[in-house]
Amino acid sequence: MILGLFVSYGVGSIFTRSLYQGTLRTKNIPVLDKAIPKVNRHKHAYDIMTKDVITFQPVEYLSSISKMLTIYPHFNGFPIINTKGRTIGLINKNTLITLI
Repeated sequence: MILGLFVSYGVGSIFTRSLYQGTLRTKNIPVLDKAIPKVNRHKHAYDIMTKDVITFQPVEYLSSISKMLTIYPHFNGFPIINTKGRTIGLINKNTLITLI
């Protein structure tokens, strides 16, 4: 029985995606693939990121968030840093828009 499960899992993974990955993608939850797409293999983070990083504190005024979103409308995410200057998270633009 265990051998049958392993064989069916192997054959199923060859022909189709995981049921869980399909469900996550239908709910628009991003899933990283195991392999890097050929287009992105030779790109580095410094090629696509801005030189001046715009950050937020863990507690921020809505007016400053609104100001940053109007100044930088093409940014999709902002790092959150603590008082020591260390990155503690990342918040995306869609989450910030729902707050305003």
